[in-house]
Amino acid sequence: MRGRTHPPWATGRADYDREVNVASPPTVAVLTAEPLTDRLAGPAIRARAIATEVARAGHRVSLLSTSAADGSALGELPDNLTVAGPETAAGLTSADVVIVQGRVLLERPELATSDARIVVDLYDPFHLEALFRGADDPLRRVDLVEGARGTLTGQLRRGDHFLCASERQRDFWLGWLAAAGRLNPSTHAADPTYRSFISVAPFGIDDEPPAEGPSPLRAIDGIDADDPIVVWAGGLHEWLDPVTVVRAVARVARSVPNVRLVLLGSHNPATIADGGPSVSETATAAAAAVTELELDEHVFFHGDWVPFAERGAVLLDAAVGVLAQERHIETQFSFRTRLLDHLWAGLPTVSTHGDGLGSRLQARGAASLVEPGDDEAMAAEIVDLLTSDDRRATMAAAARAAADNYRWSHTLAPLLAYLAEAPPAADLANATQARLIMNPPSPAATGAAHYLDRARRQLDAGGPGEVLRRSTDAARRRLGRG
Repeated sequence: MRGRTHPPWATGRADYDREVNVASPPTVAVLTAEPLTDRLAGPAIRARAIATEVARAGHRVSLLSTSAADGSALGELPDNLTVAGPETAAGLTSADVVIVQGRVLLERPELATSDARIVVDLYDPFHLEALFRGADDPLRRVDLVEGARGTLTGQLRRGDHFLCASERQRDFWLGWLAAAGRLNPSTHAADPTYRSFISVAPFGIDDEPPAEGPSPLRAIDGIDADDPIVVWAGGLHEWLDPVTVVRAVARVARSVPNVRLVLLGSHNPATIADGGPSVSETATAAAAAVTELELDEHVFFHGDWVPFAERGAVLLDAAVGVLAQERHIETQFSFRTRLLDHLWAGLPTVSTHGDGLGSRLQARGAASLVEPGDDEAMAAEIVDLLTSDDRRATMAAAARAAADNYRWSHTLAPLLAYLAEAPPAADLANATQARLIMNPPSPAATGAAHYLDRARRQLDAGGPGEVLRRSTDAARRRLGRG
């Protein structure tokens, strides 16, 4: 890429040089705060997939973690993709485009004033998750939410391009962008639809089918080779409702005595007394429900995260995938990535209403949804699937067909389209507009400070004559009202 200049808020220059050398694709750095190891959290899986697809498109890519990285644990990667941990900063300062998620800009503040184009990945509205954290500590809860809000505000002001997971999320983030000053005359003139400013690029699944192999689920003491497994394929986060699933399995066991529910990604709270890891309140509540309903032989907590390379075998070993959530703001704007795992493995889904992805899977025949908290209805759906080979096969086929819409090669196409030229945001390419966005006036700025700020903008736009003209017009309007 040619024509890189420092951003106008850092140097006072009027504009970026937009010239791009199409023969030399922009170099790209993909940053995550999550560890890049053999056990990947959702944000790390997405960062790995983004880096892989961008590299396949011909860009030189650095995949970087601000916490830890082991490239050898990530499977086969393109030759033009390198992986590094927090000790490596060269990939940041030299990249034409930097793709960030989570708290990365807080940990790498130098990016905010760099001349790189910043793509902000907003697929996870983590401030809505923060509303559920902090347990009974009100001060910590406020700190977590305010910290998330501040982090997102900084990203929204600095980003040249934005990614989100759904149209529902896009409407949500457009409101945030408006509040951050990014829906302004410059960006509107560049694209009044804002489609080139914030793209829908959902979480995805691998193009390759899941690999069969030994499943760690069958190694769990108490699960036999012919026991039907119902799998909860993710952590027991505070905004989810595994208790309803546990209660549903208590009902299922009356009709299918050998049913086994495996809850992945959370340690059984009973291990805490033995010096084991702490767990969420949600996991504690799920374990309490197991004890209350005497389900020890039916419900199993698989505490360790499944290694990335083994997740396919785990999903293929299950008969039904389950998820439950309550109706609240996080559910409304969520994009449940574990449902995509169900599609990848052709796994029928039983879940609760509320999130947009679940509704789409139901419409495709890949999922059956019940009302939140209705363990009786959930149990009926699980029993029907476990006892009807035909229905289970039909839903599995629908899941595999729906998967094609969510391959990474498809979901990340909008990002690749942006990277073809990777222009700066129209407002950040303008010195006057950029200063307003990066250093917004305080709400308390009134009187002389307000008029001085307006005069500075008018001076930038048209020189002293523009200041005089607008001041005269304003005086005439005031006199006319008098």
